[in-house]
Amino acid sequence: MPYLIAIFIAIGIFKRSSAMDILTNMCSPLTKLIGMPKELLPLIVMKPISGSGSLALVKNITQTYGADSFIARVAGTMMGSAETIFYTMAVYFGAVGIKNTRHTLKAAMVSHLGAVVASLVICNMLFK
Repeated sequence: MPYLIAIFIAIGIFKRSSAMDILTNMCSPLTKLIGMPKELLPLIVMKPISGSGSLALVKNITQTYGADSFIARVAGTMMGSAETIFYTMAVYFGAVGIKNTRHTLKAAMVSHLGAVVASLVICNMLFK
């Protein structure tokens, strides 16, 4: 529970400092080009790092835009499609003592990008 509280506080600080707004505004031309709502960028960045943090972002998106909004549906699909990469690697590789992860991180990040793109494409086909 302390880690979850710390993540909520860190997300709040990140948002209130307007760093999240700067990030989303910098990337908004790219997101507009591919048809993705810019409000999903923090979720895309947070999901590989923290499952609890990304769950807090999805909760915030759902409360802000409504559960039936396109943004909330894409966020929910992304949440179910991607994995918490760094946590999973740390737990499983640490359990068996693997120190050289070789290509695992690169492959996991490519799969995360694939999950984001697939979520966006599927939601555009079904909900727009």
